[in-house]
Amino acid sequence: MKRKRNVKPNVVLIIAIIVIAAFNVYMAFSYNSVAIVWNNTASNTTTTYRQTNITSSCTTDADCAWTSTNCCSETAGAHWECVSKSSYVDCQSKQVLCPQVISPKPSQSCSCTSGRCV
Repeated sequence: MKRKRNVKPNVVLIIAIIVIAAFNVYMAFSYNSVAIVWNNTASNTTTTYRQTNITSSCTTDADCAWTSTNCCSETAGAHWECVSKSSYVDCQSKQVLCPQVISPKPSQSCSCTSGRCV
């Protein structure tokens, strides 16, 4: 007759915990949409961004254009301003939260009046 082995409940519990932990590690590294972000603060590389510079000075109508000054698109709540084409809006160095509303470019003219884009 075969003898039954007495397996202590603690050993079964430890084995179950190891199996569950191994499964979680496997899933964490095999799942396609997991993003791992590594921030290496000891790195000597520095990223510099051009600062936002919005100006409305102009000499002709061709110097002015409707520009989204909050970095959002027409389909996501753009805030439009008539500014000089030489203006620059920095959309890379900050995180932008855009409202999900349609905000088309204005149909009114954006022109140069008395040296200002209006």
